[in-house]
Amino acid sequence: SYPDIANKIHVIAQPVPIWLLDVTKKNNGAHRTIENKGLRLIYPAAGYPHKNHRLLASIKPDLGLTWPVEYLKITLHRENHPAPNVSWIQCVGVLSAPEMIQAYLDVDALLFLSTDESYGFPLIEAMFMGIPVVCPDLPYAHELCSDGAIYYDPNSIASLHEALEILNRCL
Repeated sequence: SYPDIANKIHVIAQPVPIWLLDVTKKNNGAHRTIENKGLRLIYPAAGYPHKNHRLLASIKPDLGLTWPVEYLKITLHRENHPAPNVSWIQCVGVLSAPEMIQAYLDVDALLFLSTDESYGFPLIEAMFMGIPVVCPDLPYAHELCSDGAIYYDPNSIASLHEALEILNRCL
């Protein structure tokens, strides 16, 4: 768009938070085995409405869907559990930086539910750590993740289920 100044423009990658910069060990998925009960997921997000935790409340046993998930850790307190009837969703509260690093090392993927983001730090953090990302099919997510994510409709529990099935088959 600006040929006269093209040689003065530099595009740089988005930085990760400082607490993650010194991490040398990355998640390589080596803990996945045949014996695993399913995917190990994390969604680090506060309880704001746009973080879309309410989508998890749409998980109903009577829908007949078998979820390929061992656990989903969400960073909400138990009293804010969006789907108390879903045993594999674990409310772990706010995690410290070392606890987040360990969580990233232990999981198979980041599940991101947010319908609106100005930046999306967990997406950047997960990609930096080598963790697959499952996120909404929305412009902000495509901007950050490009073709490095599995996308789903953020308003459809069936679409989320299919995205997790795809991830499970890929791992």
